[in-house]
Amino acid sequence: MVLETVPRVLGIAAGIVAMAAGAGAAAGLGGQLAGVLVAVLLSTVWIRRSVGRGRRWRTDRRIGEILAEQRHGVFSSVLSSGYASLPVVIIGALGLPYLPAYAVVDKLQKQIFVASTPFMSVVQGWLPTGGSDRVRDRLGRVVLMTSVYSCVLTVVTIVAAPTLIEWLGAGTVEVGPVAIVLLGLIAGAAIADATLSRVVLVAVGQFATMTRSTAVGSVVGLLMVGLLGVTVGLEGALAGVLLGLAIRIAWAGFAIGRQRRRDERNPAGSPSMANGT
Repeated sequence: MVLETVPRVLGIAAGIVAMAAGAGAAAGLGGQLAGVLVAVLLSTVWIRRSVGRGRRWRTDRRIGEILAEQRHGVFSSVLSSGYASLPVVIIGALGLPYLPAYAVVDKLQKQIFVASTPFMSVVQGWLPTGGSDRVRDRLGRVVLMTSVYSCVLTVVTIVAAPTLIEWLGAGTVEVGPVAIVLLGLIAGAAIADATLSRVVLVAVGQFATMTRSTAVGSVVGLLMVGLLGVTVGLEGALAGVLLGLAIRIAWAGFAIGRQRRRDERNPAGSPSMANGT
């Protein structure tokens, strides 16, 4: 909070103040960059001091070996980032006329997701604590909490989206009611997918499942973005994104349910040691 979040927020605020005073967009970007650099510097100094002066900074293992061991997490992160950024690129590459409207909707969805990540962080910190028995007992509650939170977020997004889109688009972008509903569903599905995949599946050791569900859902979703985006329009592109997320959520939900049944048959087993399939 102190070393990383506060410097970044102050940098962004400084950039906004500078632009409001008449500076160009470069001032806003410069403020963000300065905040990030200060955060990195402060964090680095704190880390070096916390491990003691004079200690050698080295590792007996190569970076490639470490990345290979964490391949599921790395691969899933890359796919998730690509899935979040590629739909607007696909629509732009296809030269579809509703690109400005999709760009505004996409930006709003990403902002809602970022604002919702504290929920995922809380679950990530709470679920694994207390050993494998606690993880087993808390799985059902986490799934229920995630479902409720996603539904509430969907409704809130649908209600607030028209006003937010008008504001973000400066009144120049029009989005129909079907697209608004799809935006709300995507907002709820995105946080559900992230929580179930990156938090719950990781907590029960289903790393391979996380990778496979992310890969299949991303590929299918991007293909449908292009296909439905051309044939249906803005609503089709959003439906393609939602379909990919739905596949990932269904896959993760099936794996979590199977893990719970496996734990019920073998109470002595540890879910954190389960093999992802």
